[in-house]
Amino acid sequence: MRVSFKTAMVLGVTALMIAPALIAGTIYTDSVQRRAESVNISRLTTIGQMASNLLGHRSISCGATWNPCPGR
Repeated sequence: MRVSFKTAMVLGVTALMIAPALIAGTIYTDSVQRRAESVNISRLTTIGQMASNLLGHRSISCGATWNPCPGR
C-alpha cells in the first residue's frame, strides 16, 4: 500500500498542529493538579489544627468523661 504525497502532507501538518496543543495541555493540567494538591493540603492542615485545638480544650475542661473534674 502506497501513501500519496498529499496524504503524508496532511498527516504531517495535522501532527504539527496537534503536538503543541497536547504539550501545552499536559503542562497546564500538571500545574492545575499541583495547585489543587497544595490547596487541599493547606485545607486539611487547617482542619487538623482546628480539631487538635478542640481536643486540647476538651481535655482541659471539666466536662470530659475521661478527665473528670476534681471534687465531683
